[in-house]
Amino acid sequence: MNPFKPKPIHSLLGLSLHGRHLTAVVAQSEAGGVKTKTKATTTLSLDPLTNEAELVAQEIRSFLDQNEIRETRCLLCLPSNLALASSIDFPDLSEEDRQSYLDLQAETEFPFSAADLSLTSITYESPTASQHATLAAIPQNHVSKIEEIMLKARLKPISFTLGMTSARGEANAGHNRPQLALDLYPDHVDLSVRCDGGFAALRSLDEVFESEKETPSLDHELLSREIKITLGPLADSIRSQLTQATIYIQEALPEELSQALEKDLTKLGFKTSVRQGEHMALTSAVEAFISQQASSLEFLPPKQTQLQALFEKVSSRSNAWVGGSVGTIAVLTALVFYVQGYRLGSLESEWDGMADKVTELETLQGKIRQFRPWFDSSVQSLEIAKYLTQAFPRDGSIWVKSFEIKENKKVFCSGSARNNQDLLDVMEQLRKTEDISDVTLQQVRGESPVQFAFNF
Repeated sequence: MNPFKPKPIHSLLGLSLHGRHLTAVVAQSEAGGVKTKTKATTTLSLDPLTNEAELVAQEIRSFLDQNEIRETRCLLCLPSNLALASSIDFPDLSEEDRQSYLDLQAETEFPFSAADLSLTSITYESPTASQHATLAAIPQNHVSKIEEIMLKARLKPISFTLGMTSARGEANAGHNRPQLALDLYPDHVDLSVRCDGGFAALRSLDEVFESEKETPSLDHELLSREIKITLGPLADSIRSQLTQATIYIQEALPEELSQALEKDLTKLGFKTSVRQGEHMALTSAVEAFISQQASSLEFLPPKQTQLQALFEKVSSRSNAWVGGSVGTIAVLTALVFYVQGYRLGSLESEWDGMADKVTELETLQGKIRQFRPWFDSSVQSLEIAKYLTQAFPRDGSIWVKSFEIKENKKVFCSGSARNNQDLLDVMEQLRKTEDISDVTLQQVRGESPVQFAFNF
């Protein structure tokens, strides 16, 4: 028996967060399997990513108390539109080299360093038996902010995952034939391509719904185009066998919506099935965690248990004999410092003999700087970088890939934005800056993300 292995979890609170929409379910393990006991949903008045953690936590705690939810251990389905995902070829590596390889690939695939991401992965096998891996990442600052909110709401986070990766019925049939899955919500669509227990593609499509209308309106043409864009980069061995699709639609949405989408998928060559229910992705994620004691994709950093901390403390005491060695090292260190002090005194004597000449040279160098026309002691590049930093939003919705300052103080900048509105907000902020002029947008490509280039 492993003393460090945590006790199995038989009851769990599941939370799903997307924008300001919050859903809660409570599931419990019983003799006949895992049963869902409570379901509740609300729209928060505060955005969890931009407002104070304490205030958001109070609102979540109030929501749970109103619905008499007492369970504190929770699994959270993170907002799918925060996730970055990429499928890569995965060579046969040792366990020691595996994480280094994934970190290196993340640096290549994502516009962030591996240190700034909460990175997770899952491997899968294509129909031709080639090995692949799905890299999924969420900016670490978002994960830390949401974890802080959960703790302030008096909850104990057990797992951070994505709802669209939960196993559900025929989508988890245990074979490696790929399948397309679409999760329809009132304000977005989650798209995944499942293969052999892994995911060849993961995307969240926020723009395909016109949520301003009273009745949700799905842009079928745009969704079909996004599906084609998703299928394009897939390996031929996966794309050629991708003929099955499942639509998961929430009960709050009209049935006609899934019927129209089923016709669209049929035109794309898919044999489609439809499943309608309430909070299916979240419920499946919670039930799967209770059954397997793990999530397929895990974004929550591992925590040290109290027993592990106690073991390390006891282990350190058993190594008290190291103290004698430390004492010996301390004596040797003192001797080294004595020799170093003696040598330093000799060098100071030599310096006294050349101090006058050095002063004369420093005076001459000062005059050269005074009359050098191109000398400038200010750090203009840092000033320009400060203005850019102040103009960019703090939620990570826009990022810079290249930044160049010409000799005539002309600045060129290129990068990517989550959408056009975020880019336009940054351009407007730069134009309002007193020391910046002639802000020109040179190039805009794509929709989500938007690739841009501008200068000023």
